Amino acid sequence: MAAIVAAIQGAALIANALAVLWFVIRDGITGPAEVASPIGIAVEVLLYLLFGAAMLWIARGLVRGSNAVLTPFV
Repeated sequence: MAAIVAAIQGAALIANALAVLWFVIRDGITGPAEVASPIGIAVEVLLYLLFGAAMLWIARGLVRGSNAVLTPFV
């Protein structure tokens, strides 16, 4: 069950990164100047992708029965 939850969370994080990219490409960077910067958008997308990939790695480890992945997930 934990592997399924981790996989769903990982996929959702990656989907969120792709959605952010899609909206930036479609609408451009909008919002207050404090948060609407190209570097800020790049960091946001990068973090979503990294955390999503990490959650998918954890799900893979749970399916394979690896004890090493239990520590970051618990």
